[in-house]
Amino acid sequence: MTDAGSISQAQKDYAKFIAAQRKECASTFATERKQFRTGREAIGALGEIVFADHYLLEHPGVTLLGSAEHNALLGDVDIYQVKTTDCTNDVVSLIVPGVEIDRYPNSPFVLVQLLLPDTYNLVGWLYGWQIADLAWQHVEHDDNSGGSYWVKSYKLWTMADLPTA
Repeated sequence: MTDAGSISQAQKDYAKFIAAQRKECASTFATERKQFRTGREAIGALGEIVFADHYLLEHPGVTLLGSAEHNALLGDVDIYQVKTTDCTNDVVSLIVPGVEIDRYPNSPFVLVQLLLPDTYNLVGWLYGWQIADLAWQHVEHDDNSGGSYWVKSYKLWTMADLPTA
C-alpha cells in the first residue's frame, strides 16, 4: 500500500526552477549520465517537493555539488534521500548510486513514483546500509559514482514505518 497525493501547478513550477538551477551546477561536470539529461532533473526535484509537502518539511534547495554546503547536507529533504521515478509500472525500482549508500548509510532512502501529469505515490523506503544487500541488480558506470543499485518496490519498507527526523 502506498501514500498518494495530487501534484499542483505550483509544485511543478518550483521543480522547473530548481531543475534549471541544478542543471547549471551540473554543467560543470560535463557528464552524459541519465539523471543529468534534459528533463530528468525536474523529475527528481518534483519528487523531492511532493515528498516535502506530504510530510510538511522544508522544500529542497540548490547547492553546488561537492561544495561544503552540499557536503554538510543530511539528505535531499531533511534527513531523507529522495529518489524519483516516472515509470508507471506496478513494480518499480529504487535506484541509488553506490557513492550515496557509502555517504549516507543511516539515511532513509525514499522512492517517489510520479504518475504524471498530476498524481504521486510514496512507494516505500530503506536505510542506505540495506540497499546493496536487497538489490536485484548492480549496474557499473564509467565514473566515480560506485554504479547504481536497483531494489524492487516490493522489498521496500512501507511509508507507515518511515522514521521521523
